Amino acid sequence: MFKVLFYIEGKFNFKALFAFSSSIFSGLAAAGIAIIVNEAAGEIIEGRVHLKHLPFFIIDAVILIISRRFALRQGIELVEQILEVFRNRIGNQIRQTELLQMENINKSEIYTKLTINTQIISNASQGLIRVVQSFVDIIIIFIYILHLSKKAGIMFLTVFAAGIIYHRWFQPILAEKIQKSLKKEAELFEKFGHVIDGFKELKINNEKSENFSQNYLKPLDNDAKKIRIELGEMISRYDTLVYIFLFYLSLGCITFLLPDYISLEVKFKIVAVFAFLWAPITDLAILVPEILKAKESLEELTRFEQQLKSKYELSEFVYEPDSEIIDRFDEINIKELCFNYSDKDGKSLFYLGPVNLSLKSGEIIFIVGGNGSGKSTLLKLITGLYTPISGSFIIDNLEFNISDHIYLFSAVYSDCHIFDGLYGIEEISDEKVNNLLNLMFLNHKISWSDNRFHYSGLSTGQRKRLALILALLEDKQIYVFDEWAAEQDPEFRKFFYEKLLPDMKAQGKTVIAVTHDERYFHAADRIIKMEYGKIIND
Repeated sequence: MFKVLFYIEGKFNFKALFAFSSSIFSGLAAAGIAIIVNEAAGEIIEGRVHLKHLPFFIIDAVILIISRRFALRQGIELVEQILEVFRNRIGNQIRQTELLQMENINKSEIYTKLTINTQIISNASQGLIRVVQSFVDIIIIFIYILHLSKKAGIMFLTVFAAGIIYHRWFQPILAEKIQKSLKKEAELFEKFGHVIDGFKELKINNEKSENFSQNYLKPLDNDAKKIRIELGEMISRYDTLVYIFLFYLSLGCITFLLPDYISLEVKFKIVAVFAFLWAPITDLAILVPEILKAKESLEELTRFEQQLKSKYELSEFVYEPDSEIIDRFDEINIKELCFNYSDKDGKSLFYLGPVNLSLKSGEIIFIVGGNGSGKSTLLKLITGLYTPISGSFIIDNLEFNISDHIYLFSAVYSDCHIFDGLYGIEEISDEKVNNLLNLMFLNHKISWSDNRFHYSGLSTGQRKRLALILALLEDKQIYVFDEWAAEQDPEFRKFFYEKLLPDMKAQGKTVIAVTHDERYFHAADRIIKMEYGKIIND
């Protein structure tokens, strides 16, 4: 954990050094105040002058206030800086990972890692600083006790060592329980996601709703509750034993077992200084479990990042204008393209190919075939979302890696996501956006202002039309539509096939569309039929 704190992006983090140095100064200052007060109190009892300690007390108190405040502030900034690096790095990994890998990752797992885990780490930021302060405080007071009486120091060290041994024994048990709790919370988060995403299906079917709630959601919630209670009991056990080992047992040993030949003054000072151990020991007992939770959460984030890690070297920026060398093309030839879906054991589930296909500029191509024939998979290969196991893409007689030229494409997939703004598009006119909203009969449902679309309650067909607007505004050379017209009414289907597609063809756009609308097959220049992962005619 300390490696993560002190090294960010492979560079030494001086903010961590400042934070921990300030924590050490704060611990030294707190212990110094305890010693100064203890010495002054001893002199008061003996009737001697004690005001000579006042300047040191004031200076020490000022150092304590400044260093503690600085340490806490630096600690919070340090942890938030680390979380920012993790979030940015994971976000960068996600947006650059391959689609096939993303399809095998549980969406709720991503949300959990980036919300619950980061919140636990953030909450523990002040605790980590206070634990360092408390540990330094305890060590300095121990040295002071050792200075007053070696026997008392050895007693304290023995009991303290027993407490550390108990901590080392108990830590992996507590860490395992924390990990189970985090996993159960993630499962519960996923199930609640079903309640939100599947609201309509549950609302319309009472039997399904009751079965899901009673047999899945409630038992999972109950399991999560049991684990949280067990975790709470373990933490309370840890808290109690730490108090016993580090405070009461030490105090009892020093009070009752010190030899009689040790002076009353020394005994008083030793017992009195224990009052200053109450706060740091309390901090250790309460905050160490929170830090262990943060440690487990940090390790979860690290494991998740490794899970996402690409085999390619990633950069912060994936858009490189200088590499976009293809302004226009005449023909793209796809040669011997093959792809394989396999399970975690490597067993083939679906094989596509070999596919040989040509795409001409300004051509409209329809892809048809039954469910599971490989149409959508072919689209993802053509647009560079899937990496083929073999095959080549030849653009105007030159072979290219198609993933380097995905800027040629704009796509509306069957499960498309709607963004609220025109990301990546600069200097678009409001008039152009509003004209397209009118063209798609969406002007009464969607408004455009402040570079954002504003809407609510869109039907599936309307969402697809908005996705089409976003695609058209991107002004790409090749457009890919996966069952786009399936949710449209007859009037708009006709508009799409007989008006919109011909207009796009007239602009030199290439259109590849998966469709089942036999009535409009005449709108295509070519119809490609697929069965069992192969093209059976072209």
